[in-house]
Amino acid sequence: MSSETSLEAKSSRLSLYCVVCDAGIPYHSNLRKNHKLCGNPDCRKEYRRTYINAYRQAKRDVNNQQGMHTVECAVCKQQLEYVSGKHLKRHDLTTEQYKLLYPQSKILAQGAILDRSRGSVSQSRYLSYLAQEPDHLLFEFITGVMLGDGSLEKKKGKLNARYAEGGNNELYLKWKYEFLKQYFPCTFKEALSSPHTKTGKQYQGWWIKTTVHPTLTDWYQHWYTSKKVVPFDLVEKYLTEFALAVWFCDDGHSGSSGCLLYTMAFSNEEVKFLSSLIKSRFGIENKILFNVKQQPFIRIPSKFKATFQEKISAFEIPGMEYKYRQL
Repeated sequence: MSSETSLEAKSSRLSLYCVVCDAGIPYHSNLRKNHKLCGNPDCRKEYRRTYINAYRQAKRDVNNQQGMHTVECAVCKQQLEYVSGKHLKRHDLTTEQYKLLYPQSKILAQGAILDRSRGSVSQSRYLSYLAQEPDHLLFEFITGVMLGDGSLEKKKGKLNARYAEGGNNELYLKWKYEFLKQYFPCTFKEALSSPHTKTGKQYQGWWIKTTVHPTLTDWYQHWYTSKKVVPFDLVEKYLTEFALAVWFCDDGHSGSSGCLLYTMAFSNEEVKFLSSLIKSRFGIENKILFNVKQQPFIRIPSKFKATFQEKISAFEIPGMEYKYRQL
């Protein structure tokens, strides 16, 4: 075959051309799959700079027209939906370094935050969980545990809150888990705790965690400001004999001098409210005392222990038999 015939045959196979340099892309080449580039590294860079970035900017412009916000990179002033780690790599920065250098600059656009939030909600486990609808009994339970050892958590940037608690009384925590899983997706496992923020100590225990849920978010907003507080309206509505029993199991003690309810985490005003409510609702006389740190707690005198026992004895709670025997 002559060289001229060979060139004609080769030319017939160059059915595609690089969009950057116009070089032909051989028909049987694996480069043909993208239908755009010849494989030269310089062409790839130019294509990304000219075409890809232009496409992304056009998309951002459309999003802006639709009311989707952008954020500005504090280094190059480019408008972006979010300042990604890949973008910051061009400025020889990590996301952590960028946040330290420009603490007032946003990383993620508001529109993107809303989109992600909607996506998180649509994928939430509670939506597909076959659960009992939140009812009065659940709210009584939450009232009891929140006056005691329970806690609601809402992480920064999350829409909803969850219930979380840990301890070393396996039977009691298992009972709480069995109760909560009627309403929420829930886990119960044994694990080593995180180091204490002050002492650094860790301990082996059992941990309950629910998934996030709008009902728990609503209660979180009532029970927390900068710290845990007592929401008078909710406690007045849901402090029943069942809630009182759970509260005693969580944070109560019985001895020869009477019963104690440890309320040291709450303010004097909040403890006065709780003391008054116990007296008016259950007919149980009580006093407010103070520990050495001048923190208030409630003591029910021994002559009212029988009344107190009568109110809570209907609720046999696993793992708490020893507290009932002390009454």
